Amino acid sequence: MEFGLGAIDGAADAELNDLKATVSRMAKGYTAFGPVLSDASADALRRITGPTGKRPAYIAERVTGTWQLGQGWADHVTAAVVIGAREGASLRGGDLATLSPIAPSNASELDALIDAAVAQVAANHGVSVALPSGGAGGSGGVVDSAALGEYAEQVTGKAGVLAETARTILQQLGLEPHRTVNLDDKDADAAIFDVVAQELGSDWPRLVATAFDANKAVLLDDRWASAREDIARVAVGVLDAKDVDVTGAGEAVARQAKHWGLDELAAQALDTSALPYAKDVAVVTGASPNSIAAAVTGELLGGGATVVATTSNLNHERLTFYKELYRTHARGQAALWVVPANLSSFADLDSVIEWVGSEQTATVNGAKKVLKPALVPTLLFPFAAPRVSGSLADAGPRAETEMRLLLWSVERLIAGTVRYRREHGGWTPPARGDSRLPEPRPLSAATVPTANPRQPWMHWSTAGMRNPCGARTPPWCTPSSDGCAAPV
Repeated sequence: MEFGLGAIDGAADAELNDLKATVSRMAKGYTAFGPVLSDASADALRRITGPTGKRPAYIAERVTGTWQLGQGWADHVTAAVVIGAREGASLRGGDLATLSPIAPSNASELDALIDAAVAQVAANHGVSVALPSGGAGGSGGVVDSAALGEYAEQVTGKAGVLAETARTILQQLGLEPHRTVNLDDKDADAAIFDVVAQELGSDWPRLVATAFDANKAVLLDDRWASAREDIARVAVGVLDAKDVDVTGAGEAVARQAKHWGLDELAAQALDTSALPYAKDVAVVTGASPNSIAAAVTGELLGGGATVVATTSNLNHERLTFYKELYRTHARGQAALWVVPANLSSFADLDSVIEWVGSEQTATVNGAKKVLKPALVPTLLFPFAAPRVSGSLADAGPRAETEMRLLLWSVERLIAGTVRYRREHGGWTPPARGDSRLPEPRPLSAATVPTANPRQPWMHWSTAGMRNPCGARTPPWCTPSSDGCAAPV
């Protein structure tokens, strides 16, 4: 995971030196640090730099600024600080720490630690480095960087003269800034992160980082084009006609089918019969390859729906999957919007809801062009879920993150969608016993919360439920006389 590599054959039985050579050859584009070491080093650096009032990035700033060395040196020195300032004893004897001080309490001690790490890296690579001279001529003296840093801290630091003066003035004006409860100003940042790391996990900032970007949204609505390709493949024998559905693809596709003597496909292309979901706008989360949500998306596209699918990782492979899903299922005027979003981030959830319901425009040659019309969701399928395992004893930060995605983000998505429909869709909550409203149901054996934005309350449904109104297709859309699907 750190190097972005897949499985390596024989890695478990390989000698360490051979494995090192293999990884070095395969990970040519690797740069420090990857996702694993980034989290580990960030935790260690916050412990080291927090008490000094400095940010972890200060180490790189001192290496590239004060020492005037390159970014490569900054990466090596950062690693040296993390490894060389570890606390505790080694299982092989002696202390883990190879640098000092391992727990700097002020800026000058932190500078001394960084300087020691620079010297260690230089010695390991057989080179000699020294702090640049502060004077321009032979009579100039050398600036004591530690003294300079300490002086700057006394003047401009959190507890410096300027900060204290500003706080005094604000207090006199009755505008005293908010203070962190039970935390000193100097240690507030580090202490807050320690609390967050203990309660939610050290990787929590990464897990809830926003991924939504409206500029990266992709629209797939070119079935008329891919249908012509399918017609050509059938004509040359690559595809079987019974495996192709070009319903509602249009006259151009029909003419091409007639040219090749494919009359049945030509009739399909000219078929303008109403499709079951042609008027629906569905929001689907968790539609990854081989997932239930992907199958639901395919069925909706086959019914002519407009589908908005969110994905946590919109890369080339994932986009290729969605293109194939659209090509093999879309009928009529079906459209598929694919938008990147981290559904563990409440900010992303709110952004997706707002984006779905708002019109996106651009000015082209002085004229307004609509890139995306405002959409009012009628169906919601929240399938996004993390890998979950463990027992009651594993309750902690990981379980908190899992619950955030499995439950709270679903509730927020449902509530936000319902609120938007109420404000923009001309919709009012129905009576509880209204039986005309379809209720989406999950297609897996797991019990998950599901809801239709037409109903503002949440329903809990499970697979294997009978349809109280008799057989009906598709199985997840069934009227309920009491607002809940009846169990078998």
